[in-house]
Amino acid sequence: MKVVLALFALVAVAVAAPPQGGPDKDAVVVKYDNDNIGVDGYNYAYETSNGIAAEETAELKNAGSENESISVRGSYRFIGADGVTYEVTYIADENGFQPTALSAPQGQDKDATIVKSEMENIGIDGFNWAYETSNGISAQETGELKNAGTENESISVKGSYKYVGPDGQTYEVTYIADENGFQPQGAHLLNSA
Repeated sequence: MKVVLALFALVAVAVAAPPQGGPDKDAVVVKYDNDNIGVDGYNYAYETSNGIAAEETAELKNAGSENESISVRGSYRFIGADGVTYEVTYIADENGFQPTALSAPQGQDKDATIVKSEMENIGIDGFNWAYETSNGISAQETGELKNAGTENESISVKGSYKYVGPDGQTYEVTYIADENGFQPQGAHLLNSA
C-alpha cells in the first residue's frame, strides 16, 4: 500500500514539474479529451509527448435510490528518470480507494513512507481522501454529489497535490472537476490564473 501511494505521488511530480531543461522541457500535450457529462458523471484523459498520461471517469450509481453513490476509475503513467514506465490504476467507490501499481519506484523515493493516510467514503453523497509521504509529497481529493435528486444533479470533485521538485522547490497543483470541466491551477502551469 505504501508503494502504491508513493507511486501516486510520483506521478504528481512527473505531471506538474516545470519545464526547466532535460527531456521534458519541450513536451507538449498530444491528446486531451474532456467530457463532462454533468448529471451522471465525467471523464477526462490527456497524454503528453514525453510519455505522461492520465485518465479518469466518474459515474453516478443507483441514481435516485438510497444506495446512490459515486464511482471513480482512473489511471496514470509516466516514464521515470530510470527509464521505467510507471503506471497506477485506481477505483474509488463504495469499497473505498483501491489503487494498483504496475511498477515500483526506484532511487531516492523508494524508501518514502506514508506518514498520513485518511479515507472517508461517504458513499451516497461523496468521498474524501488525503495522504502525505515522508519525502514531502501530499495529495487530497473530495467529491460530492450536487443538487441530488434534481434535474441538475452532478458530481463535483476538488483536490490538490504537492511535492518537492528536483530543484528543491515545492510545487502545488489544485484542481476542480465539475459541470465546467477539469480545471487545474498551479503557479508553474501555463494558463494558471
